[in-house]
Amino acid sequence: MSTIAQHYARFVREATIPDTVFEEMRWHTLDTIGVCLVANSLAYARLLAELTIADGGAPEATLLGLAERVPARSAAFFNGCLGHGLDFDDTHLDAVLHPTATLFPAMLALAEKYRRSGPDLLTAMALGIEMTARLGLAGGPALLRRGVHPTSSCGTLGAALGAAWMMRLSEQQTVSAIGIAAAHASGLHESTIDGSSNKCIHSGIAAQAGLLAAELASRGFTAPATSIEGTYGFLPSLAGEGAYDLAELTHELGSRWEATRLAYKVYPCCQGLHPYIDCALDIAARHSFAREDIECIEVRVSTLIGLRLCEPIEEKIVPPSEYGAKFSMPYAVASALIDRDVSHATFLPDTVRQNWRSDLARKVRYVVDEHYAEGVALRGYVSVLLRDGRELTQQTLACRGTPQNPWSAESITRKFFQNAVPAVGDEQATRIFECVSQLRATSDLRHFTASLACSPGAVAVDLESV
Repeated sequence: MSTIAQHYARFVREATIPDTVFEEMRWHTLDTIGVCLVANSLAYARLLAELTIADGGAPEATLLGLAERVPARSAAFFNGCLGHGLDFDDTHLDAVLHPTATLFPAMLALAEKYRRSGPDLLTAMALGIEMTARLGLAGGPALLRRGVHPTSSCGTLGAALGAAWMMRLSEQQTVSAIGIAAAHASGLHESTIDGSSNKCIHSGIAAQAGLLAAELASRGFTAPATSIEGTYGFLPSLAGEGAYDLAELTHELGSRWEATRLAYKVYPCCQGLHPYIDCALDIAARHSFAREDIECIEVRVSTLIGLRLCEPIEEKIVPPSEYGAKFSMPYAVASALIDRDVSHATFLPDTVRQNWRSDLARKVRYVVDEHYAEGVALRGYVSVLLRDGRELTQQTLACRGTPQNPWSAESITRKFFQNAVPAVGDEQATRIFECVSQLRATSDLRHFTASLACSPGAVAVDLESV
C-alpha cells in the first residue's frame, strides 16, 4: 500500500491539468502579482529587500517590483513575503489557508532558473496548490486550533511538490522532497494577537523551504515515505493524533481540483472578517446614520475563526498595530459601518489610531453561533441597534469573492489594476496584464518576468490613495 507521499509522487507524473484549472491559475496569478507589487511599499518589504539583495548570489530570478535579480530561493522567499504581507491574498476557505502567495513565487523562481514555459508555471502551481489545499482539508482546522498556521505549514509541502515537478525529479526524489519539506514546515499564529509582523513572512518561508527541500532531494538527500501520516509525521505531530482525515488527501485526486475552489479577497485583511464587512457595508449602503447614533453592534461568530477575531477583547478593540487591526472584528465592523468602505487606507497607522474607531469598536458584542461555522469563513451576521430604536440587521451565507458568491473577471481585473498601477504605473501594469493573459501560450517567460521588475528609483506607493 502506498504512503501519501508516494501517492503524490505518482500523481504529479501522471496528472492532466484541465483547461478550467489552467484558467483559474492564470487569474490567481494576476491577483497575486497585484498584491505583491503594492506590498513593496511597506516597511517590512523594504527591510526584506535590503536583506535579500545584500545576501547576493547568482542572478537567477526576479524580485517583483524591483530591479535586482537574486538566487531562486531568495526570490521565492522575498516574493512570497510580498504575497502574504498585506493579507490580501486568495484563500481556500475549507482548508483555512492562502495557497497562491506561496506557490506562485516559488514556482516563478524555478521557472526562471530552469527556463520553463508559461504552461509549466501554471501546471506546477496547480499541483502544489492541490497538495497544500488537501493537507488543509485533512487537518487545517486542527492545525489552527493548536496555533500552527496552515498557510505556511501546508504550503511548504505543496511548494516542494510543485518544485519536484518543475525540476523533473524522479518518483523517489519527489517522495524525499515532500519528507524534507515536512521537516521544515512551520508557522505560528501568535502574531494575529499582538499584531507583530512575523506572520507577513510565512508564505516566503514556505516557498523558500519547499525549494530547498526539492534541491536537497535532487542531490540525494532522503526522507521517510511516511512523512505525512507516520507516527511522528506532519499530521500526527502538528495537527494531533485523531484530529485529521487522511481520506481528504486522496479522495477524487486528479478529478476534483482544489485550485477551482479558491476565493479572491475583496478586502486587505483576514478572510474571517470578510462576511462581516460585507454585512456592515450592506447596512451602511441602505441606511443613513452617524456613529453617534449607534447604541450597540452584535456579530454572530463561530468558535474556530470568528471568536479568534474577537478575543483577546482589549487587543481587538484597540489593535496594537495596523497589522493587528487586520485581525480585529470590532475594528473592521466599526470602520466599515462609518467609512462605508474597507481598503488599504483602513489599515494605515494614522487611521488605526483614530479614537473614534476604538470607541465604536467597544460597542461591538459577539455571540457564538456555530451556524456561522459553515464554510469556515463564508457566513456572517451583523446587527446594529440605533438610539432611535431602529435595529438594522444583515447576514450573508456566502461572502463576496468566494466560489459560492464569485467575483467576475472584471472585478478581478479591477483589483489588479488598483493594486498594480500605483506601484508600477499604467503602462507597465497593462503590460503585465497582457503577459498573464498569454501565459498558456508562452514558451519563453523572459518577457513576462521582465514586466514584473522595475527600474531603480521607483516611487513608493501611497497606500492612502489605493
